[in-house]
Amino acid sequence: MSIFLPLLVPIGVRSHDEEVHKICFNAKDYAGCIKSNSSFTYMQKAAATGALGSMKCLERRNLITKFEGDKAMADALGALNIPKEILKVSKVQKVAEKISFLFQVDCRTMVDTDQIKMQKILTDELMN
Repeated sequence: MSIFLPLLVPIGVRSHDEEVHKICFNAKDYAGCIKSNSSFTYMQKAAATGALGSMKCLERRNLITKFEGDKAMADALGALNIPKEILKVSKVQKVAEKISFLFQVDCRTMVDTDQIKMQKILTDELMN
């Protein structure tokens, strides 16, 4: 079995791109999917993470439904021209969960100290 393992992961996928391989595994255009998902910029990740964090806060507080949150995320990402596959990136999910707890009760307004904490988390976790 171990001699066939290299055949399971395409040659063009580097070890740090395994997450992208998981995203694209069932895509019709695997190579195109790899190319478009390997190059998410910091700003795309930060924008998606911020929006997702806000949606997670709203859903947790039952201010919107999961369906409404998913629609809002699709609309926001579309408006920013960010592929929806960015939401499958585990760092985006992980950081969004963290920052979702920094929002105030209405999930929109934040005090300055929380904004600074959010910026630090985004920089520390998405830039590495």
